[in-house]
Amino acid sequence: MNKIIQHVKEFLDKIYLIKLEGITDLDATASVLTEDSKELSRKILQTIIDEMNVSLREDKVSRKEMGLVLHEKDRERKLLTELGEIEFSRDYYYRKEDGRYEYPLDKILSIEPRARIGETICAKLVTKATEESYGKSAAEVTGGVVSRQTVRNKILEAPVLEKQPEGREKRQVRVLDV
Repeated sequence: MNKIIQHVKEFLDKIYLIKLEGITDLDATASVLTEDSKELSRKILQTIIDEMNVSLREDKVSRKEMGLVLHEKDRERKLLTELGEIEFSRDYYYRKEDGRYEYPLDKILSIEPRARIGETICAKLVTKATEESYGKSAAEVTGGVVSRQTVRNKILEAPVLEKQPEGREKRQVRVLDV
């Protein structure tokens, strides 16, 4: 909790500096505040995830009930979200019941194995690609962080629609002259 308070204090100090300097350009100030707000949100989210990881590591009673044995501490992970790229670390556990290794924190946070892009970003990429090219959709949604090949792969991974869009019924031609 102290880290979160420290991050908020740093953010408020930046805002106070902007107030002291005065606003000369509204758009530039809004852009700076937007980026600072996203950075604050990323830091808070990273801190919360790290605290969840530590609490899972220290709760030996619950881990024993689940059959988890700590195998390796603090493996790094990066995930692209709407806030930007979030870097956090999580522990790697061995499950006694079936002899598999896993990241319980990933299951808690609903992160797919080996995923580098969050579900919301994937959905936006696929939706935007229906209107524009893969490259333009990648540039607009992620600022060019992902490639157009990634956009294509996400489209191919997307589930098939259960209900097809309704359109005009095609005419049947009785006789076709060639």
